[in-house]
This record gives sequence, structure tokens and C-alpha cells, in this order.
Amino acid sequence: MDLRSAHVGYLTTIDMYPMDFEEFLIANGLGDDVISNLKQCYTRLSHVDDFVHDKIIEAFYTYLIVGGMPEALQTYLDSNDLVQVSKVHGKIQREYRKDFTRYEQSKKLKLIKNYDLIPVELNTKNKRYIFTKLDKELRFDCYENSFN
Repeated sequence: MDLRSAHVGYLTTIDMYPMDFEEFLIANGLGDDVISNLKQCYTRLSHVDDFVHDKIIEAFYTYLIVGGMPEALQTYLDSNDLVQVSKVHGKIQREYRKDFTRYEQSKKLKLIKNYDLIPVELNTKNKRYIFTKLDKELRFDCYENSFN
């Protein structure tokens, strides 16, 4: 296992998360006034102008494709090219897989199997992750830590 040590206080840990839809809208130049108006309409359960509604729905569909990963979003903003965004997504996925190498061999193999099975399982009709697809003899408790 590759464990590296750093002196206490030398390293600053920052928790980062993907951008949510509101942050995506802001990054795409939607003004605070429009977002505020949308929030008010939502709170009051009132009608949103059809033009605004159509634009927000279009932005939401784009968000579903681009996602909230900062590099993917920046690539989209810079190029407006979903092929380039897809390349960034592929790079991110490769980095996740590369990260698995930090773990001992048996856990690494379980992590890779779990990771590779997620899209397949979520593409089924029931949208559930079924562990027995990894191995017929499998019990959840064997893979629980790897999955989590």
C-alpha cells in the first residue's frame, strides 16, 4: 500500500463537491434576479413565464449531460462541445479507476467490479444494483465496504 506522510499543518484538506443545478445556472450566466424569481415561483407554487421555463428546462437537460464536475463544466463553457465534455468525463472515470490501485489487491478487484457494474445495473428496468451480478455466490456483507 502506498502511504505517504506529510507534516501536520503542511497539508490543507478541502472538501469539494460537484456543482448543483443552481451553481450550474450561475456558471452559465443566469442572473441572480432570474434565479431569485424562480425560487419565489417555486415557494409560492406560481406560474413561471413559458420562455423562462423553456430555457430552464433546456439548461437542466444540458446539466444532466454535462454534470457538475468543475472541469467538465468549464470545458462546456469554453467550447460548447459535448464531445469535449465526454472526453473530460472519460478522464475523470479513468482517474477514479486509477485511485483504486491505492488499495490492496483483493479490495481493488472488488472496487473495480463494483464500479464497472454500476452503469449496467442502473440501466436495467428496476434501476437497482444487484450484487449477485458480480458473483452468484456473493453475499452483500462481502462487498459492502468496497461498495460504500
